[in-house]
Amino acid sequence: MSFETLLRLIKTGDSVSAGVANRPIRQIDQNVRYIWEVLQAAAIGSTVYAHRQTVEEEAKVGMAVYLNTTTQKFERGLASAEVDTATGVVATANSSQVWGILTFKHSATAADILLFGLDDVDISQAVAGPLTAGVYYLSSSTPGKLTTAKPPVSVAVLRRTPDGKVFVQPQFVDFLDRHTHYQFALRCAPAGTHVQPGEGGLHTISDPNPDRTGWLPADDAVFEGKAPAGAVFGYNLDAHPSLKAIWPPVPVSNAVLEWNKALSADVGFTGVPLGTDGLAVLNRDGIWWMSNCYGDVPWPLDYGAGNSESASDSVGAECPRLMAMEMRLFFSKVNFATDSAVVLSLASGDARLKVHCYGDPTKPATTGHLQITLNLNLVVKDDQPGYLALKTFDPTKSEFARGPVVEGMFALSSNVTLQGQAQTTRSVDAVERTIQHGLVSVTVDPADTKELDVQLVRLDGAEEAYYGSPPIMYLEFVEGDEREYRGKVHVPYDLAIPTPQMSLRLVVLGRAAGTLPQLVLTGRIVPRATDGLDTPFDLPDDAEEFTITCVTVAALDSTNRYVEAESEPFAVAAGDTVYFTVQRLSSDGYAGSVGILRQSAVVSTGA
Repeated sequence: MSFETLLRLIKTGDSVSAGVANRPIRQIDQNVRYIWEVLQAAAIGSTVYAHRQTVEEEAKVGMAVYLNTTTQKFERGLASAEVDTATGVVATANSSQVWGILTFKHSATAADILLFGLDDVDISQAVAGPLTAGVYYLSSSTPGKLTTAKPPVSVAVLRRTPDGKVFVQPQFVDFLDRHTHYQFALRCAPAGTHVQPGEGGLHTISDPNPDRTGWLPADDAVFEGKAPAGAVFGYNLDAHPSLKAIWPPVPVSNAVLEWNKALSADVGFTGVPLGTDGLAVLNRDGIWWMSNCYGDVPWPLDYGAGNSESASDSVGAECPRLMAMEMRLFFSKVNFATDSAVVLSLASGDARLKVHCYGDPTKPATTGHLQITLNLNLVVKDDQPGYLALKTFDPTKSEFARGPVVEGMFALSSNVTLQGQAQTTRSVDAVERTIQHGLVSVTVDPADTKELDVQLVRLDGAEEAYYGSPPIMYLEFVEGDEREYRGKVHVPYDLAIPTPQMSLRLVVLGRAAGTLPQLVLTGRIVPRATDGLDTPFDLPDDAEEFTITCVTVAALDSTNRYVEAESEPFAVAAGDTVYFTVQRLSSDGYAGSVGILRQSAVVSTGA
């Protein structure tokens, strides 16, 4: 029964008959009865329904459904379990999480679902065989079906009374939560170097590597001497973290180890004999292999001879089929009622925290009376940039005080040298800089060069000239006559350049095409009177004039072109006054005027 939202009223032209006249009355009667049933159910609080829910077309009345979050509709449930390969945990599938049963289908994809409570529901379409009273479970073979036989994955859906009523009460607590099932694949390989022994020989592992998954010698340091008597190899739980995290099984005697040696196409997994008289021992300290006899170890016989964990009796892709050695561990852990209310063990996830037995800080522990210590000396990370640092610690408030510090120093000028206790490279304003840290020494070096202005003293035949308008001024030597000028340069008193030397830099202009002539340069130095008024100095005479070597010859392919020439350096000292002469000879072969556009003296560090 459903609620009709559209009443079919009598229209002009309809035949006068009971069926036509009573049609809207019957619809109103149906709606009233539907509303009455809904109100009655709500009044007594015996049922909880989800009305007009989207369902898959194959779902029928009485079938158990679950919400598929991918398709966003209710689909037929199926009792099944899945294995999480990362953790080894066996858990019920999402299809086992039943919400309720279908009670009425409005259309192929819309239905009412009884979520909880007691009601009259015909479940015959969901049950194979006669209906009986009792508990009905979700089928593990046919989606949506119910069965009175308890399947391995037990999901109770409803209880049916002898008079046909059903009481629906799905349980969202996974029945597997009472005890957790685990399945792990152990690596069939030595965690080290293995050389196949000769016929009848013993297997050994050399160069054990505790970082690899597989089997190590039982006396390896990683096992801390916990191997049982007679053990030859031990499984490296440290390299199999998902298994180590839940080891040991509770109880450990319930664990099962199966082994497929891949020696025959007709034999699959067989149980490994456990115990001190068997092939393997499982205890709270680990998984131990008790034999190193020829071919009796948990890896292929020829492992290490170009083989890996897998072995094959053919290189073909199909026949005979390829076989690989496998080993699987099955066990379950009982979930005690106190598991969610008490601490079962305590282990540190941070190297700074140490968990020890109370009263004995040298003995690590995870159960019993425990003591936790904090090692602040381990709180060190050297590669964190930033100018904020922890400066003080207030033990009364257990507070660290943070403040700014100089994070590092770098030089912007080439004449500044920094040297710190540590260096890093970092991009600062898109420029790679070497950052100095710690105690930093600062050395300011003088500039490698210093350009000094020339003071003109005397023109002797040379003339001031200009080119263009507005003019470009220069000193001119016309052709055909011997002409020169005398200049002077003051070397600063506070010059800090060590072992200074000076060179003259000239910008030479040629007014005509051709080869610029060789100009003649000489100089004389008037030293500083270093004793002030106490000791007079002699003025240097003409004999102390010296030649300054400066090549000015250059080829010009057109008029009004210029070049830069720099002389060979000569020694000077702070406070010196340098006089120099630039001369053009009368017959130098260049048919045009020569000009000096610019002149300066350059002081640099000598050898």
